[in-house]
Amino acid sequence: MPQIDFSKIPDMEDYTPLPPGKYLARLDEIEETKTKDEAEMWKLKFVVVSGAAEGRKIFDQMVFSEKAFKRVKLICSRLGGINTDANINLTPDMLKGQSVVLEVVIESYADENGVEKKRNKVTFAGYEKADGAGAAAASAPGDDIPF
Repeated sequence: MPQIDFSKIPDMEDYTPLPPGKYLARLDEIEETKTKDEAEMWKLKFVVVSGAAEGRKIFDQMVFSEKAFKRVKLICSRLGGINTDANINLTPDMLKGQSVVLEVVIESYADENGVEKKRNKVTFAGYEKADGAGAAAASAPGDDIPF
């Protein structure tokens, strides 16, 4: 039985973000919620499926408001199989399990205590179809795939 002196181990404050780059990821979970303004919002949780970051998570969101519908259309068109030229009733099951190449950057933010932290953010148009060249180009620092 291992003996561990937890008093000498610092608490985990936050997660180290992934290096900026492109990652092939699968949409694993969608949490349906609302924004502060009561607009419908889906919180998206992706899992990186290849490369040095395999298994790591990337988070994004889709907000269903007039201001954000262009991004919702972009995400749906690149995530897979959604006819973005039609009037549809979009459900989470239509997107879950789909793969996409995500482009992430690192952004700084202040937590609830005013402490500056860093996290990954998917760029506004940071979705590419995961088929063919898009999937082969998914790479980040540390991977051996050339651009």
